[in-house]
Amino acid sequence: MVIQIVTEQVFSSIIFPSLVVTIGSIYTLFRLWQIWQGYRLIQAVPENSSMSGLLGLLGLFWFSNTIFLVTVGWPSIWIRN
Repeated sequence: MVIQIVTEQVFSSIIFPSLVVTIGSIYTLFRLWQIWQGYRLIQAVPENSSMSGLLGLLGLFWFSNTIFLVTVGWPSIWIRN
């Protein structure tokens, strides 16, 4: 998260502010991929059912972030330009 925030701050101040949406989308999709891979690994070990629930909650959070970016973030760039 720290790397994402620093990247967004630096590049949006140097290049253009709407780059935050692009960077956020890339990091969000990467995190969803990481969670999916973790979920697949945990399914191989039946004792980790509590971790499966935690990954599900994290996946729900990042999936909702994706929906927010698609419905609010990207249209704000397209409408402005």
